[in-house]
Amino acid sequence: MGCTGKPAARLSAWQLFTKSVGNSALKKLMKPENQAEANVIKSVLEEHGIVAEIKSFHDTAYDGLFQSQYGWGLILVSEEDFAKAERIVEEWRNSSPEEIPWDK
Repeated sequence: MGCTGKPAARLSAWQLFTKSVGNSALKKLMKPENQAEANVIKSVLEEHGIVAEIKSFHDTAYDGLFQSQYGWGLILVSEEDFAKAERIVEEWRNSSPEEIPWDK
């Protein structure tokens, strides 16, 4: 219960995401190969202050049928963060293992 005696409203992950990006439209940043890549890239973006959403095409009712047709899924970022996010992902992909700060 909230302070007013009414049940506190819970926001879904999508509501929290859209609230954090404000009125900015979402733009497709990339299609990751799998969930592991999607999670790593989302973490890298968040380290740079960019909010990212992972959208998987997996549907349990169709046992991954859409993933075989459309790819694993998408990473979405706000339109205003798009150029910076693109640059960060490109730098991350081009970095050698020696350049990645493993001690964090």
